[in-house]
Amino acid sequence: MNSRLHGLPSPRDLRRIRFRYVCELVAFASLCLFAHGGLIWFVVSGCAEASPVHATEDVVVQDLDGDLVRPFTQVRPGVKGVVFLFTAVDCPISNAYSPELERIRTEYADEFEFYAVFADPRIRAKVAADHLREFSLGFTGLLDPEHQLVSLCEATITPEAAVLDLAGKLLYRGRIDDLYVDFGKRREEPDQRDLRAALDVIRAGERPAVTRTQAVGCFIPDA
Repeated sequence: MNSRLHGLPSPRDLRRIRFRYVCELVAFASLCLFAHGGLIWFVVSGCAEASPVHATEDVVVQDLDGDLVRPFTQVRPGVKGVVFLFTAVDCPISNAYSPELERIRTEYADEFEFYAVFADPRIRAKVAADHLREFSLGFTGLLDPEHQLVSLCEATITPEAAVLDLAGKLLYRGRIDDLYVDFGKRREEPDQRDLRAALDVIRAGERPAVTRTQAVGCFIPDA
């Protein structure tokens, strides 16, 4: 299971808890006032839609060559967002998605930076690089043994995709599509292609209506 479910909460988690607590208080107060004719519903709406924006310059991770990468500041002109794909070398569902993920990366490469994130602290750079080559994935590989990106994106599963804007706001997190109903239960073809739908909306300059879906796969090991 994800390490954030155990032990004391991190400072990032504490900030998130405080944010939700304040929004709940505002929502309760607003509902009370609305019952008496108050028109402050927009305050509740603002809390509901907001999500913590992270200091993107503080996000520094290591690629498979040992170089430091700043995913939100080292971007090409015209890029509208960053896609983190949380993957694992030993997850059969992650591996089965490799052809579709490479198609997505190729089709959306002009507007998004794509990274394959290896969050298992036991995985070394050579193993991750060999894995990307074996499955013909052109993603830039990142190591996340301390779960900096896992925490940033609130990821728990592989494969799981997270799309953030260049300010660090999480726009979409979840499954690639609904091909897998459950572990071991697979459709012939997906009915909903959630990641593609989110990328289409974002590159059109809008925000996805669906921001969270439940991924099916393997749990990310504890850091």
